[in-house]
Amino acid sequence: MDLKENVIHIRQQLVYRNLGDGCRFHVQDLKTEAGRRDIPLTTSARKSLIKQKELDLLLGKTQCQEIGGITDFVFLNSLGKPYTVTSINSMLDNVIKAYNNLDKAHARHTHAEPEPLPHISAHILRHTACTRLAESGLEPKVLQYIMGHANITVTLDVYTHLDFSQIQKKMEEVQKDTKIG
Repeated sequence: MDLKENVIHIRQQLVYRNLGDGCRFHVQDLKTEAGRRDIPLTTSARKSLIKQKELDLLLGKTQCQEIGGITDFVFLNSLGKPYTVTSINSMLDNVIKAYNNLDKAHARHTHAEPEPLPHISAHILRHTACTRLAESGLEPKVLQYIMGHANITVTLDVYTHLDFSQIQKKMEEVQKDTKIG
């Protein structure tokens, strides 16, 4: 990560697995060459990363060990280690469960039907980010690059999701722009 140049350099991946030495963090090569990329940071993303580093410092969270030559992780748990995907997913499950419990109680109180949130995981958030970037008008090839996909069909067919209301909205825009019908 280069906050001076506002870019994140993706060169390796951090995994938490048992590779014959017990469960621990390992730095590995990326799955494909397309995964190797530089992603420009938005101003708000840059500010958020800086705030997170400041918060970690205030809370006394410091990197407890080097992992594959890397020591400057941004999101640290109370032990000074990066979060595992499992722990992130567990946190998301807890947030969803708490929200859904409140929603159920509110629905009982107002005699309405509860509207629970669905299961959300870190990987589902990746799909959501891809979809929102596509909806914002990001060109497909730029989106493919940001996602690190070797094949654009993965970006468009697997990671980008549309619903009927989005299609309807786009057709209304076409109608306005072309003065059809």
